[in-house]
Amino acid sequence: MPAYAQLGYVGYVGFSGGGLAGTNVVRATSCDLRATQSIEKPDVVDGHIDKTVYQLGPIEIGGSVAFPAIHEDGAYLMKQLWRGAVTRDPSFGNLSSKYNIDVKYAQGVAFGYGDCYIDSFEWNIAQQDVVSCTANIVGTTRGSASDIYTPIGTPGDGFGQRNSRIVTWNDAVVQFGTSPSGNPADTTGSWVESNEVRSFSCNVANNMQRYYALNGTLFPTAVAATKRDIGGSMTLMGLNTNISGHGTSVNKPIAFNNQDRCTENTEVVFGYSVALSGCTSNLIIRIPGVVFEIEEVGITNDIFETTINWHALPGVPSNGEGPTTDFLDA
Repeated sequence: MPAYAQLGYVGYVGFSGGGLAGTNVVRATSCDLRATQSIEKPDVVDGHIDKTVYQLGPIEIGGSVAFPAIHEDGAYLMKQLWRGAVTRDPSFGNLSSKYNIDVKYAQGVAFGYGDCYIDSFEWNIAQQDVVSCTANIVGTTRGSASDIYTPIGTPGDGFGQRNSRIVTWNDAVVQFGTSPSGNPADTTGSWVESNEVRSFSCNVANNMQRYYALNGTLFPTAVAATKRDIGGSMTLMGLNTNISGHGTSVNKPIAFNNQDRCTENTEVVFGYSVALSGCTSNLIIRIPGVVFEIEEVGITNDIFETTINWHALPGVPSNGEGPTTDFLDA
């Protein structure tokens, strides 16, 4: 039989479960979700010059899926995946959304990964670029793909439209401050707005751990989310005096004077908003409790920029209704 090239464009990445309606296919730019296992060869004294024993490590399911935000479904899938990364079970504090992920790598090569959680969710936007996301996955099983996606080449074959525009920097919204009305369009309480932002990133890390038991399998018996980290960075044109410490504004999050406050109430608002004829796509995320680091500055022949790292401590409790918070504003 002659060899032939298997082209990857025939593949797909499909999410199901976790509150999703059916199998939802992301238009992935990369996916390295896979099963891995280490094999150790311990040194033993047995009269041989070669190693003669080997030890199997655990089988770990993990990897990442990268994809751009697309206006296609009115942000439905983006909202659901974001919820999957941030919403915790109110009783135990673990992630609420558990997915089955089917990945077709090439013709005849497809695997289904079961009991998958979004360990971290990265959001990035830069000037003249697209809104790009990366979901890092932790799973527990691998088998044959459970729900094979078979495109038939017409609108409605798993996607909403025949084609759709990627979310770009002109659609993006980035604000820091406290909006008096709760409306992203109300910028009266904003200290940083989109028109001075060159790039922005947000990362939600659930810091998941795998736990093993004497249950007769090399797969983990459970995975659990631990303490969460939320933070990111932004690059601004010039120096924002409300944050840098060179301004005189009262009750502003001046990073150089962090020691003068006992708490932070600043919010970060980010996402995208489009309302066009036949296209309404809105994803606005609002996270409270933001603390700023002192800005990074440097001299250059290019445009003067400052980079500011930020951390969010929203104080979501471990019981009651708090863990169901998804920070979605729209």
